Amino acid sequence: MLLSQAFFGGTLLFMRRWDAEVALDLMERERVTAFSGVPTMVWDIMNSETLDRRDLSSVKSFGGGGAAAPPEVVRRIHERFPTTGIATGYGLTETSSVTTSISGTDYVERPSSVGVPVPVCEVRVINPDGKDMPAGGDGEFWIKGPNVVPGYWRRPEETGEAFIDGWLRSGDIGRIDRYGFLYIVDRIKDIIIRGGENISTIEVESALFEHPAVLDAAVFATPHPTLGEGVGAVVRLKPGVRVTVDDPRDYVATKLASYKVPAHVWITDQAFPRSGTGKTLKREIQATYAPQVAAP
Repeated sequence: MLLSQAFFGGTLLFMRRWDAEVALDLMERERVTAFSGVPTMVWDIMNSETLDRRDLSSVKSFGGGGAAAPPEVVRRIHERFPTTGIATGYGLTETSSVTTSISGTDYVERPSSVGVPVPVCEVRVINPDGKDMPAGGDGEFWIKGPNVVPGYWRRPEETGEAFIDGWLRSGDIGRIDRYGFLYIVDRIKDIIIRGGENISTIEVESALFEHPAVLDAAVFATPHPTLGEGVGAVVRLKPGVRVTVDDPRDYVATKLASYKVPAHVWITDQAFPRSGTGKTLKREIQATYAPQVAAP
């Protein structure tokens, strides 16, 4: 967005530190037409207690990327701003940002997708044996294109592991449907392996975000005495709402298979730690809560 707006002579507004209310103040006062940020930022805006009092009639689109967006985010935007465009994309620093994009009706109809590859990119889905997966099969995204960097500066070993014959191993697990749309399952390092079953933390988080009382959610692996890993979740509730730890667990049980239901749920009123770009620092949350579960 930065380069395209600069090219067309648009005005850009930046924030030194993320704050949803300050962002809404700026959007209102400066008559912002397009908002771009990571999904947690858009989610903060949709959950602002002042949102319905704001004049955001100038906003024509919400977009962003940087992390997988829960489908509930798309639903909430479309519900609150039915005539506003919605877009997202997928990419890495190593791919000079954008690799895929999705917007408009495609995104409303496929809220779990991150879109199709941009014209200069190729994406493959590779299984652990190094074989290409058919449509619908899960595997690691490998990316190729002129936007992909040749390697890491003065880090030959890491370059050799991540770059193979011009292809970048993304470290993301996902699938491509028969129409060419990509779906992220999870980061390889975030997948929970429970008794041999792979569980996507993103899928469990998406189910939690649909709960009407949930403001934020983070899912991660916890130790399990016999299965190796279990599912843990930290939930932050909307102001003034009170539920027990069983409530979000029971809610997920209506959406997902029983083995994906969090065995351990913690409820907090504290804001989640975020990176400078607004992403939830799940590793810090896991380091705080997972040790509370008895190790195997």
